[in-house]
Amino acid sequence: PLERDVTVTEIIGPKGGKLDLKAADFRLVVPRGAVSQPTAFTVTALKGRLVAYVFGPHGSTFDVPLEAQQKYQHTNYRTLPADAAVSAGYF
Repeated sequence: PLERDVTVTEIIGPKGGKLDLKAADFRLVVPRGAVSQPTAFTVTALKGRLVAYVFGPHGSTFDVPLEAQQKYQHTNYRTLPADAAVSAGYF
């Protein structure tokens, strides 16, 4: 579990880019053309046992879908029963 919230911010422009949150093994990929001007993207991994994030900029829409990549090395994924359901949600 994360002992504290961890936040990373990157300015990403029309050429695209990525934001890595190494403490949580998370990457946000912003493809080319997703934004029309340099934009501050923020990801905060929330402290605790759950894999949970807060994303910014809030209320934004993107011309190309963004991609979220989560590795499982630092989670309890491997301790779950084989038939356990893993799901993701956005709200």
